[in-house]
Amino acid sequence: MPIVYPTLGQQIKAAQRELAMRRTVYAKRVAFQKMTQAEADLEVELMAAILKTLEELQQQDLFKTHNPPR
Repeated sequence: MPIVYPTLGQQIKAAQRELAMRRTVYAKRVAFQKMTQAEADLEVELMAAILKTLEELQQQDLFKTHNPPR
């Protein structure tokens, strides 16, 4: 059975969901002192950078297929 990888569009949507979730959840964790603001900011910035990278790849049309070459 061949390995099927998610498309770039699917990866972008997942990263968007993850970024939104982090912003919501980490704000609550900071409020309850389970995480520092600096930690929350870093984790949100990391996911935002991942999303930006994926979006730039999509704009450059580097991935025309969802399966990598063999």
